[in-house]
Amino acid sequence: MPFKLPICEGVVHLPKGTGRYTVGCIDVFTVEHESKLPLLFRLYYPSSDKCDSSRWPLWLPDPKYAESYVEGNFQYSPAFKSFLINTGIYNFQGKMLRRLTSNPVVPVNEGSKPDGERFPVVIFSHMLSACRTTYSFLCTDIASQGYYVAALEHGDNSASIRMMMSSPDSKISWRSIKTLPKGANETELRARQLKYRTSEVSQCLDSLVSLDNGILQDLFIKYSETLSVNHERIGLESFKGKLEIENCIIAGHCMGGCTTIRTLSLDARFKGGVAIDSWMYPVRKDEIDFDKKKLLFVNMEKWQFAKNLKCMVRYESSLAGELKTNVVSLKNDTHYSPTDHLIALQNCFLGKIVAGVLGKPDPDFSSFQNLLAISELVHGWIKNRLCAETETYLTTCRKYKGRVLYGIKTPEE
Repeated sequence: MPFKLPICEGVVHLPKGTGRYTVGCIDVFTVEHESKLPLLFRLYYPSSDKCDSSRWPLWLPDPKYAESYVEGNFQYSPAFKSFLINTGIYNFQGKMLRRLTSNPVVPVNEGSKPDGERFPVVIFSHMLSACRTTYSFLCTDIASQGYYVAALEHGDNSASIRMMMSSPDSKISWRSIKTLPKGANETELRARQLKYRTSEVSQCLDSLVSLDNGILQDLFIKYSETLSVNHERIGLESFKGKLEIENCIIAGHCMGGCTTIRTLSLDARFKGGVAIDSWMYPVRKDEIDFDKKKLLFVNMEKWQFAKNLKCMVRYESSLAGELKTNVVSLKNDTHYSPTDHLIALQNCFLGKIVAGVLGKPDPDFSSFQNLLAISELVHGWIKNRLCAETETYLTTCRKYKGRVLYGIKTPEE
């Protein structure tokens, strides 16, 4: 049967995490000062509270995210964009996207209490034209296994749109994606963005260290407007001593994949990384200054192309025994498979058409099954890197035998 989003109490929502823990979330901002960048990340975490659908936040936290998704994927000239705004078509596009996806809620308890245990940390970096909620299921699923997951909303003008706040009481402003004219050379822009992104990742880890130590003056929470004032809201002090900072992983999709690679080269605190369908252009000339066995590539077969794979070969590593290689591909998967896009668009006929434009997955394997496979591979690799335990990862590879392809094969081969 075709996959459809589940419904709880009449509300459409993304699938729940498959792990043992209820998941909570908060949106955390940092204050910009001196040489520090202003950050925004959504923190997913194991919660001691019961699942409560009245606390679940919207997948698109503000109408501007819907509008920016459309703009980021369909680049307009300034004149044409002005025309769309003046005629009302621009705002209509965002409304249409919210209608096509049902703008589901994310099954995580906003502002709920963190579990009493300590858990390792994963920082997640998004693709171009995405935001902190683009991978809500993937981040929720990983957190439900027993991890703190910080999903960044990058401030380098690569996000579909970035929410900006300078203090808890300040007004919201917005930073839009920077697009290039068709055919323009993107080397300088991508180099600048990648430098900014890797700084954000390291400073995000610094902020999580501060959170664990109870040093909170540069951090603040913004709760969504949909959360009832009657709900109890935790403060940042609730996380003191709860984050296993000494065990941290970096992961990311597309440009987030090359952000993962560059971060492993620059910040030795990360014990491993997962580059999901990584775009290699920004790191094509990088010196490889880390143990390649720390890194796993999870590629989507339908998106990878010869030039990208030839660059990836430089980072490929043979692994011992049944692990074989640090590069695996999911057969017939598309570039948007790691995101929530494909599953969110499958609730109506027109949405399925839009999903088809983003790439048609294997007809024998639903978009949600693809997403689960990606999540399980990521979790398995995290266990491998943090616990020197390979069985979780290998079990996943065996489970999807026939769909997991090993190593890099360019078209010439």
